[in-house]
Amino acid sequence: MKNIDLRRSRLKQEFSVWEEMTLYQRLVEAEKKYSTDIFFVNAGIEYTYGEILNTVNKVAKSLTATGVSLGDCVACVLYNRVEFIYITFALAKIGAVKVPINRNASLTEVLYILKKTKSKFFITERDQDMDICVGEMSALKVIDVNSRFKKNKKIIPWDDFFKAGEIITEESLCLNSFAISDIIFTSGSTGSPKGVMLSHDMLLRSAFANCLNRGFEKGRKVLVPLPLFHVYGYVEGLLSVLFVGGSIFTMQGKFDPEAALEIIDQFSVQDILCVPSIMIKILQFENLKNYSLNSLYAAYCSASVCPEWVWTEIKSKLKIKELITGYGMTEVSGASVQTDPYDDVSILLEKVGKILEGFSEDNVHLGPVVSYKVVDPVTYALKEKGQVGELICKGTIVTKGYCEESHKEDNFTEDGWLKTGDLGFFDEEGYLRYVGRCNDLYKVNGENVSPQFVDKIISECEHVVVVETVGIPDEKLGWIGVAFIEAISEKQACKEKIMKYCHQNLAPYQVPKYYFFSSSKEWPQTSTGKIQKSKLREFAKKMLEKSSYKARCTNEHFSVYKTSAKYNGNKN
Repeated sequence: MKNIDLRRSRLKQEFSVWEEMTLYQRLVEAEKKYSTDIFFVNAGIEYTYGEILNTVNKVAKSLTATGVSLGDCVACVLYNRVEFIYITFALAKIGAVKVPINRNASLTEVLYILKKTKSKFFITERDQDMDICVGEMSALKVIDVNSRFKKNKKIIPWDDFFKAGEIITEESLCLNSFAISDIIFTSGSTGSPKGVMLSHDMLLRSAFANCLNRGFEKGRKVLVPLPLFHVYGYVEGLLSVLFVGGSIFTMQGKFDPEAALEIIDQFSVQDILCVPSIMIKILQFENLKNYSLNSLYAAYCSASVCPEWVWTEIKSKLKIKELITGYGMTEVSGASVQTDPYDDVSILLEKVGKILEGFSEDNVHLGPVVSYKVVDPVTYALKEKGQVGELICKGTIVTKGYCEESHKEDNFTEDGWLKTGDLGFFDEEGYLRYVGRCNDLYKVNGENVSPQFVDKIISECEHVVVVETVGIPDEKLGWIGVAFIEAISEKQACKEKIMKYCHQNLAPYQVPKYYFFSSSKEWPQTSTGKIQKSKLREFAKKMLEKSSYKARCTNEHFSVYKTSAKYNGNKN
């Protein structure tokens, strides 16, 4: 029996039935068992479960003193700092709704979210947000976490906010686990963001399913170099460790591989959550060999296509034994599908996992946390097993809707199944093979092209670091493919080899018409590291509209090549 099987068995024994509770109640339960254990570490400062709960209770009183009550929406713009933890559980205690906003959001985006959620309170650390409480938002109460704007009467410094709670002798306690705890806006990688409403129970069930699949042991230490305002780091990191008295280690600002490696060695971190772009930076860090990383044995790398060399080097360079990827979205409270920690690299390359096991609605039996159907994207007729179609789902971790009711009609079937907008199918072993987004597919001269498939093939070229393919309209062929590629070298010979490889390994209609070579740092990304394909498409269209882009051209950061006829004898 593997060690992970023993760890899973212990989890099943300890959590033999599902107890419905709020996020705050789960923190209280964890504090009872692990009061002196470390829960959160940021900038080298450690906070125990007892210390966190004590301050959470004080912040709950401060929120009450400020006027926050049951059901109120409280928007937050914060880095991964300890105040984020306090606010999360304090709002959960009094039954208010947290609306986390991307730390890099523009003022226009912030205003959009404030209005959509009808937020009455706004907690922020950004100086540029301090003038937001004017005009139509004049009634908004703004709390300045850094306490820098003490002279502005419309802004409440954190120091004053915190002291205000001292006069409160008793605050409300929310015990409804099915109440909405968070409205999390989708990252907008494929379109306009929508406010996804998630309950305490949905988030905790999802976190436990992750915990169980990965076999979290008591005190699991997890590095989370991802923003906590999105579900990945929030659920698979912060909320998951609550079940085992674990610790999360967070980072602020732009990812620094050296700082991450220092944290792993200094605190004997065992696990890391990341996206491929972050893992690539770690693997390519020039002084990687200077770190022992003896404690690190687990990693979760997900959210976009990961080249084969990355999976291989995670195991060889970092000595990771338990490596997984997964599939999920904000609407399903994080991941709903994950691979097994001992799956072979060949599976990680082709599949994104099996449906996670968790508690069913009877709260006693374990089973799939979500049900999936594969349907025709237009008619929603059920597809035969093994056929590609749109994934639709239902389950205890699936959102019931959005903060705007109008979105529900477009995103749910008449009988209540969530339309994910993703294409894929489940194979005979129950593994999901993800094909791509419905609106990412394009047709070249009538032939369907999956960017996900093209990316997979190109990423297998030894000269490619990372690739993202998009389709753009074309007068002659309907659509053409454009590949954004970061190569291992900027030399012309290297680029020629990559383009030749594409012609040798892709069908003619799948071969990109144009290649944009650059560093992936120049590509538009969401805060979680997902490539924003919609922006890549717009960039490619604008660049190629210029008459100078007939064959080869250069931009400040990009070198662009048109497919050459010499590779396959076809005119382009």
